[in-house]
Amino acid sequence: MKTAVLGLILAVLLSACAKKGRPGGGPEDKSGPFVERWSPVAGEDGVPPERSFQMTWSEPVQHASVDDNLFVSPDTAVIDKTWDGRTLSLTPRGGWLPDVSHWVWIGAGVLDRQALPMEEPFGVWFSTGADTGASAGISGATLLDNAPAAGVIITVSQAGSPLQWTCLSGADGSFQAPELASGQWRLTAFADRDRNRRYHRGTEPWAGASLSMPADSGAPLRLVLSPEDIIAPILRDVRAEHSRRIRLGFSEPLGAAPDSAFALLDTSGARHDIESVCLSAADPAGVRLLLARPLRDDPMRISVSGVRDSADLAGADTMVAFMGTSLADTVAPEVYRLLYDVTSPPRFWLMFTEPMDTASAEDFLVLDVPTLSPVEGRAAWVDPQVLAWSANTSPPSDHRLLTVLAGASDRAGLPLVSLIRMMPVPADSVLPSWEPGRVAPSP
Repeated sequence: MKTAVLGLILAVLLSACAKKGRPGGGPEDKSGPFVERWSPVAGEDGVPPERSFQMTWSEPVQHASVDDNLFVSPDTAVIDKTWDGRTLSLTPRGGWLPDVSHWVWIGAGVLDRQALPMEEPFGVWFSTGADTGASAGISGATLLDNAPAAGVIITVSQAGSPLQWTCLSGADGSFQAPELASGQWRLTAFADRDRNRRYHRGTEPWAGASLSMPADSGAPLRLVLSPEDIIAPILRDVRAEHSRRIRLGFSEPLGAAPDSAFALLDTSGARHDIESVCLSAADPAGVRLLLARPLRDDPMRISVSGVRDSADLAGADTMVAFMGTSLADTVAPEVYRLLYDVTSPPRFWLMFTEPMDTASAEDFLVLDVPTLSPVEGRAAWVDPQVLAWSANTSPPSDHRLLTVLAGASDRAGLPLVSLIRMMPVPADSVLPSWEPGRVAPSP
């Protein structure tokens, strides 16, 4: 157990719970509710996967307000919620993930029966492993317009993993992301102005940062949120990644980039065919052009017109010169995101780091269900980087892993790793439709 870190974060969490409840028959209630007891305790290791997390409020609260402000992460299962008086029990179907730290956060929007809100978010964490080997974690503050930003939603994710953790900033803008494993981490933060728990590009202030754990865990991290988008996208750089793919780097993520927006020309003015235009949540500010025929080591020009950002601001017409390349593709594809829709039968979406050979993978996914035979399904490509898969039958609610078998490859014939087992991340009950040439929105 990391004693120093535990003490620091416990002090932050307990400071939100320092006030006393109103004694029965006392004066008029002028204080909002707070969480006065919880189990497991903060930082507890070895929590059994089947154990419920329980929290007890200082007074009766409006249950709907708790649902609207509850964050359980990594959010990899459907959470059953049971009330017993002032106590709420949280039990994920199929149990907590093995050997993983879990966070439970409650936003300050929870209301008591007099509609008085909590004064501070509440947060606690625990682990199902004996010792996660986690580092100290990340602490910092969120700011907007040079002032502390309260109630900011901060998402923490690690490269190569589909899991995400969520925490909230307090009234003074401070936040804690405890017990993170060593490695590269990405933080994104946004002010949820419409209170739908989803980031809307162009309308909600946002900030992002990358760091390495534990090397960068010493100093507090400042996340300065940018205001609403009033700046049109700008094409900053163009690079031939290999002979069949060109990456265009923009100043911000694009909301619309039709195939007709791009024209590839050589020095004589001859046009080169672009097979497809791919946007991806893995590289939101990048656009990749897949070419019908390979490039050579010659000067090239790219013309861009008609692109728009997510705030519907149009980018200026631009032409940029760059050098082509005859280098072959040597980078194997990866699965970087796995989502599922809680339906019956369930549906899954796999997102790849690059466009795939859609003919190479039809029956290479299997849903693992404990104690039962694997559940098979049907695969269909939504676009070259997004594969949809539907189970043939409805498995029990405790399904945990989707196995990606050998058989999928990218356009260059480079295969996926022979066996990939990933924990799915649930999305809304209805996912937006992904269309070719449009970015797959982050959940």
